Amino acid sequence: MENAILEYLSDQGCGIFPIHSITYDKTLYELGIDSLRYMDLIVWLEETFQMTVPDEMLDISAEITVKTVIGFVANGRTEV
Repeated sequence: MENAILEYLSDQGCGIFPIHSITYDKTLYELGIDSLRYMDLIVWLEETFQMTVPDEMLDISAEITVKTVIGFVANGRTEV
């Protein structure tokens, strides 16, 4: 799951940087994820991990890090 998320956040998915440059403390903004790319990420998370992202996570914020996304999927997912 972690590797799939890192790959999707890289230039192989919705990001702009190679996977080796992505660290857990990087914010999505630092990875070049804007609001459109963030919505792509949300849709991908829901489809890939069969989960529903809650409304409060639908807006990108400066505090969302790679670790936040991984933790949410690992601990906070709810089945569709």
